[in-house]
Amino acid sequence: MDAPLDPPALDPQTADAIGQALLCTGPLPVLLYDVETLAVLWCNEAAARTYGYTPAEFTRLTLRDLRLPEEVPAQLGRMPRLPDGMVAGGPFPHRTRHGTLLEVEVHVRDVPLPGRARRIVVLDDVTARMRAERRERFLSHVSRVLAGSLDVETTLASIAQLAIDHLADGCAVHLRAQGDDGGGDALVLLTVASRDPAKAELLRELERRFPASATRSTGAVAALRDRRATLYRTRVDAERAGDDEMLALWDRLGLSSCIFVPLVTPAGVLGVVSLASVTRGRHFEDADLTMAEELARHAALALENAQLYAAERRARQTAEQLARRNGRLQALTAALAGTLTHNEVADVVLTQGMHAFGAKAASVALVSEDGQALELVHAVGYPPDVVDGFRRLPLEFAFPLTDAVRRGEPIWLPTVAERDRHYPHLAGLRRTNGGGAMAAVPLALEGRVLGAMGFNFHQDVPLDADDRAFILTLARQCAQALERARLYGAERRARAAMEAARLEAEAANRTKTQFLAVMSHELRTPLNAIAGYVELLEMGIRGPLTPEQREDLARVRRNQRQLLGLINDVLNFAKLETGAVRYDIGDVPVRELLDAVEPSIAPQMRQRELRYDVVLRRVDLVLRADPDKLQQILLNLLSNAVKFTAPGGAVCVTAEERGAQVQLQVRDTGCGIPADRLESVFEPFVQLDQRLTRTSEGTGLGLAISRDLARAMGGDLTVESEPDVGSVFTVSLPRGGA
Repeated sequence: MDAPLDPPALDPQTADAIGQALLCTGPLPVLLYDVETLAVLWCNEAAARTYGYTPAEFTRLTLRDLRLPEEVPAQLGRMPRLPDGMVAGGPFPHRTRHGTLLEVEVHVRDVPLPGRARRIVVLDDVTARMRAERRERFLSHVSRVLAGSLDVETTLASIAQLAIDHLADGCAVHLRAQGDDGGGDALVLLTVASRDPAKAELLRELERRFPASATRSTGAVAALRDRRATLYRTRVDAERAGDDEMLALWDRLGLSSCIFVPLVTPAGVLGVVSLASVTRGRHFEDADLTMAEELARHAALALENAQLYAAERRARQTAEQLARRNGRLQALTAALAGTLTHNEVADVVLTQGMHAFGAKAASVALVSEDGQALELVHAVGYPPDVVDGFRRLPLEFAFPLTDAVRRGEPIWLPTVAERDRHYPHLAGLRRTNGGGAMAAVPLALEGRVLGAMGFNFHQDVPLDADDRAFILTLARQCAQALERARLYGAERRARAAMEAARLEAEAANRTKTQFLAVMSHELRTPLNAIAGYVELLEMGIRGPLTPEQREDLARVRRNQRQLLGLINDVLNFAKLETGAVRYDIGDVPVRELLDAVEPSIAPQMRQRELRYDVVLRRVDLVLRADPDKLQQILLNLLSNAVKFTAPGGAVCVTAEERGAQVQLQVRDTGCGIPADRLESVFEPFVQLDQRLTRTSEGTGLGLAISRDLARAMGGDLTVESEPDVGSVFTVSLPRGGA
């Protein structure tokens, strides 16, 4: 393998020429300066191009003029040499003629020339590299810091602190809020950070006195509206914008440069980050604008996450609060279901309401019967002497509860100041017994104000929309429960009165029934004696009778029998009333029943010249009844038909099977019954009209007894009738023979 070749040696003249060419035309700035005075003695083309000075202008400068005034070190230009004679350092901040900041690394070598000590410095512009490195570190730091919290205020404070740590001397964060008039966007200052606390306080004061107006066309408002960052490098840029407010702010804060960057998310613009430089000669450049936009992009995402988290947390808290209140409303509903009095209702509602709001005291009062005052129903949490003083309040008295009743609307007093302003005459009582916010709501139902409910709190309470809605819901439930308790009390009193009346009526009815039974027995004894004496006289025991005498005795016998029938009706009705009638239910063939009745009714038919017909759909019909009781019903119906049917008329009995029943119908062609009297004919002691009672004797008990007997045997007795056409009485009884 061949050995490496050494480079050919240059003669001194060639080497000097090459070195001079590199110094003069090389890409890196090179300066020759006096070590003692730091005066620039010479510069190459690259130095003039990079710093913006002509070679002549450079020779009027020192190295100090290339540095920021506040950052000029005491040993500038006198750094110790390295072992090979080279001095290296940096990067250091340099400023160009136009104010642009550069970051440079320096390489210094002594120049062996006669006279004063001189050095050559080679300046390597590493601004781009340093900015890239800082950008990476900055963004890493930004991501780490902003990811550390989901609290909105903490996130805003972190944004401002990151800005002054890496970019600016001061930072303000405005968030967008809907204007009070709903007509546009407004900016609200939430966070201020500054390396100079006095500047931060001044900015807050200026914001309070001159808030950002939605009508401005520059600065933060413009960034919000245009969704684009704005850079004001110098005051000249602010003057060019023509915004007097911006210029006033610039001068008050002593600004050198500022940037306004919107916080943009896919959902919209959240606000604006404002960055300020107050260091003399330090002006923001495009690179600073780029970093500010990167900060705003990360900050917007972090702020959006924090706002979403805060909104979700508020929604969760609201949902939990609503769930708790709904639970209380459900518990209230369940508890109210068991309340029967006004006091019980008020106690349940006030207890639940105080627990829900943390109220100190509460009360319920109802409008008095005369409508002139509020009367206390129940109070919780008040001293006894206060309760005694407010048991009855005239409605004209200025008080939250009475005002709520008179106006028919709630009285909300969320602060002590409002409470004392509206009711100054009650301030002394409040100071004596303590208390803060107060709410009084009317208890209204279907347009009527029943009374009012009030809550007192320990301190001021916002009483927001949810609180008010819940109190109003309590008031509605309370009003409904109070009305229900009133109705229950009225119904209970009415029921007690009805029960007393019923017992009294039953006692009177028992007395009447007992009287009728005794009277019937007592009357039957002399009637039976009359019948006996008539029979003795007819037998001639007292001597022979003339025809006239026998006719008189026949009249006596007929009237005795008629009167005995009336007394038997009264006695039977009395037995039915007392339940003393016994029934022997069995199968009764309908044919046999009608045959048994006919001998008793036929003479009356003939006497009244009535046609009597019996129609059977089936001759083997059988029904379930007590034969004697059923025969009594039929005889009564047929007797009525005979009495109320004029001579020449007709009476017909039919029997047919209808499902599980057998129906016996007694049809006549009599005078009929008016429609409004159809049901009353079954009432005891009721007769149709005076015209009929004059031609037909009776107590008015026959139909009442007949229907009671039919119903007692599992059937019924009904009537259909048409005046001047006739009537149809139907006895329905269970079918037999199964």
